[in-house]
Amino acid sequence: MNNSPKHYDSNGFTLIELVMVITLMAIIAATVTPILTRPFANYQIQYARQELVSLAQSSVDKISQEIKQALPNTIRISSDGSTLEFILIEQGGRYRSSILSGDNSALSPSQADSRFTILGLYGTYNNDGARLSLYNTSVSTFYTQLLQSTDQTTVTAANNNVQITPLSVTTCITDCSQSANSAPIADISLSRPHQFDSLGFGSPKNRIFLFTTGVIYQCSTDIGAADGSLNIYRYQNYDFKSDQADLDTRAEIEASAAEIKSLLSQKLSQCEFSYTQGNSTRSGVIDISITMQNEVAGTITLLKQVLVQNAP
Repeated sequence: MNNSPKHYDSNGFTLIELVMVITLMAIIAATVTPILTRPFANYQIQYARQELVSLAQSSVDKISQEIKQALPNTIRISSDGSTLEFILIEQGGRYRSSILSGDNSALSPSQADSRFTILGLYGTYNNDGARLSLYNTSVSTFYTQLLQSTDQTTVTAANNNVQITPLSVTTCITDCSQSANSAPIADISLSRPHQFDSLGFGSPKNRIFLFTTGVIYQCSTDIGAADGSLNIYRYQNYDFKSDQADLDTRAEIEASAAEIKSLLSQKLSQCEFSYTQGNSTRSGVIDISITMQNEVAGTITLLKQVLVQNAP
């Protein structure tokens, strides 16, 4: 009888070995997972930031484009930097100057004149609120004159109707120096004589501008947002005010009966406009600053500077 102890083959894991394997796998997983997921997380962050930058860029591009069409010396910015206002040029052109107000082919800026022709301004306008501006050099004076009914200012009065009719020119009759036979020419007539310049001789470059409305961009609180975020609104056809302090809040702007409002951008955390006035040797500069944020992308700030031509 064989009483020797029996030997059993052990092909499994002990509890200790199993715990060690699980621990090692957990350590490896904790180390490898961030390495594998980081590219996806970075992609999400980058995509979210690009989306914010795109939204901010489209807003400043729209504002910049219209600033470049602003009538010289009409830009106003509120003291808190939230409101930007300017007059939007509809069209512009050059006139031939004359000292004779009876010359219907030329403008007499220093005399009351009611009819002249111009190179440019070839759209048709007839008593629809269009107004003319010639050699405006003062922001405050311009907005004051907008509210006056006098016909001795750099801008036609609101109740002095402007009619513009394109002309078909086939021969060089009067002004051949600027190829008048091929350039677009328009006939401008006013409902009553207007004197643009009581002291001098009009624009040094013979420039004249047509406009119908002003434009306001305003950063104001989103009423429907609990977080106090900002929206940028664009306004036009509002009632002009001589002092922008009377036109730098949403309530004041929207008090106009015919104002047109559109939403340009929303969910901003900060928005500001600033303006460095130009002079005879350099252009003015408008700084536009927009800050946007969300939980994924964090915070981005886009700053753009726009040159402003002041030569009237």
